[in-house]
Amino acid sequence: MKLLQYFHFIFFYSQILLSANLNSILLESENEYNVQNIPISILNENNAVIRKKHTIFEVYDNENAIMKVIYAVTIFNRQGNEYGELVLLYDNNLIEIDDLEGKIFDKLGNEIRDLNDNDIKDYSAYKGYTLYDENRVKYINLYYNEYPYTVEFAYEINYNGFISWPSWYSQETLDAVESSRFEVKINEKEDLRYWCNSDSIHPIISYKDGKKSYVWETKNQSEMSVNLAKSDLSDITTHVKIAPNNFGIEGYSGNMQTWENFGLWFHNLSKGRTKLPELAEQEIRELVKNINNKKEQAKLLYEYLQSKIRYVSVQLGIGGWQPFDANYVYERGYGDCKALSNYMISLLKFINITSYPVLINSGNAKREVVEEFPSNQFNHVIVCIPFEEDSVWLECTSQFSDFGFIESENENRLALLVKPDGGKLVRTPKTTSLINQQKKNIYVNLAFGTAIVNCESILKGNQLSGVKAIFEYKNSEEEEKWIKNQFTVPEILINDYEFKNNNTGEAIFTLNVKLPRYANISGKRIFFNPNLMERKYYVPDDNEERVTPIRFSYPYLDIDSIKYLIPSTFEVESLPQNKNLTTSFGNFKIEIKNVNDSVIVYTRILEISDYSIPPEKYNEYRDFYAQITDADKKKIVLVKK
Repeated sequence: MKLLQYFHFIFFYSQILLSANLNSILLESENEYNVQNIPISILNENNAVIRKKHTIFEVYDNENAIMKVIYAVTIFNRQGNEYGELVLLYDNNLIEIDDLEGKIFDKLGNEIRDLNDNDIKDYSAYKGYTLYDENRVKYINLYYNEYPYTVEFAYEINYNGFISWPSWYSQETLDAVESSRFEVKINEKEDLRYWCNSDSIHPIISYKDGKKSYVWETKNQSEMSVNLAKSDLSDITTHVKIAPNNFGIEGYSGNMQTWENFGLWFHNLSKGRTKLPELAEQEIRELVKNINNKKEQAKLLYEYLQSKIRYVSVQLGIGGWQPFDANYVYERGYGDCKALSNYMISLLKFINITSYPVLINSGNAKREVVEEFPSNQFNHVIVCIPFEEDSVWLECTSQFSDFGFIESENENRLALLVKPDGGKLVRTPKTTSLINQQKKNIYVNLAFGTAIVNCESILKGNQLSGVKAIFEYKNSEEEEKWIKNQFTVPEILINDYEFKNNNTGEAIFTLNVKLPRYANISGKRIFFNPNLMERKYYVPDDNEERVTPIRFSYPYLDIDSIKYLIPSTFEVESLPQNKNLTTSFGNFKIEIKNVNDSVIVYTRILEISDYSIPPEKYNEYRDFYAQITDADKKKIVLVKK
């Protein structure tokens, strides 16, 4: 009897334990961040998976709004630790951060710990050429030493005046995303102005408590191919832009339903800021008194600006948009892009030359302005002078740019030209491969393994800009570092070099170096690569999925002509074959001649003729570079007579 009671006890106790374990398992599986809840369809040896990125942007009026964000990511290995970082920009004036929280969860979704004050670092957002800067950054990095784990951040940002509203990408990186949601709340009597890069995607609209809500949402998006890493996000994922009709910042109200209205707002910010001090006027009169040609006068004033004024960045409230007045810039000798552009306009105005500020999205990662969606899509200001025969464009923040040359960061893109009656979209000038040219004439005296090299390079356009930035600062260490990077040899001895810039868009760089181990000697043979300085090594990845254009900063032309004087006791045994490639987007040519017993002439020409290549030509583009890299590796073989 006692034995039977014992077995009954064991049975019921085991049932209780089993029930408890089942309940525990059920509770664990119900934990939101349990890794077992990640759909198998989006798992693929990931470093991390974005579990959620949910944003609510609620607009109160023309100057006030709040953004609430919850962001969670599951990290699978050490390479994914960077996903536990959060960087937030604020200024305690226009942008305030509230209710910043962070948590770490284990693989079962159980909370391990909360964010504490020691986890938060606070820095100035800008260093170097920045004045009057209240912009700051909060930086948080949460990590755990047992993988996988999940980090969750939640925060609110209050906007007290704005020009721009946030945008949304369904995938902000190549990583898999379990849930991404973007909700915008506005007054129920208004309509949200928005743009999406896909005509087939529309928001869900609802009404509640006097608000109209617009929601975009996606779920279970797989990791994107690494072949898309160099693509613009707008080309490969859903992108939504939103913008106000009416806006205000520190009492300066405006409307951006049209480009004309947005330009008018910017023009009004600059009113009354072009009056020069008397000393500046005297200097300008003296400078141009013997010059009658308006374009020559403008060129002198541009060079005057470059010699007198330096660039600083200003990040402070309306100061991020409103330029310092001309007197302020003259007295202090500095300004940001808006202030320097306004100062240039002031100089020109004094001698009766009309010019206008131009708002532009500057940078090598060229993002085209969405023409049909008037909004703040700009980060920089340049100047346009509309002469009768043609317009001249000026980059006023550079002390080294040539007159009328705005460089690759500003060329060939839509920008907002601002006149007193409002704004108008215009396209900045294009350059061509002939404008962006580098031509090298090189003489090489080959003495067995050693080469003595004399090189003269003629640089133009954007090919000149990058080099000029190095040599104009007169830093010999940086100059020599750049020179050595032009060669792919184990040892370089620099004897002499000179950079001559004539400020006409063309410069000459001369160089004399010794390369002690340029050629390889094996028995009675000498092996060397005739492509001395322009070898290509990169072959684009094989990518059958390519859906985006291949983009270049600018078209360009490289011409190398190299004359080799070979040792008198050697003769040519073999030369690489000539090569000639012609495509719709570029050309490549190699020609090698054994002129006589002692001279070999190597000529190489590479031209990229446009700014982009359509995705359907990707395989042709890949083959083009594969053949170039192969040709650039070929060697000349000399044999002893």
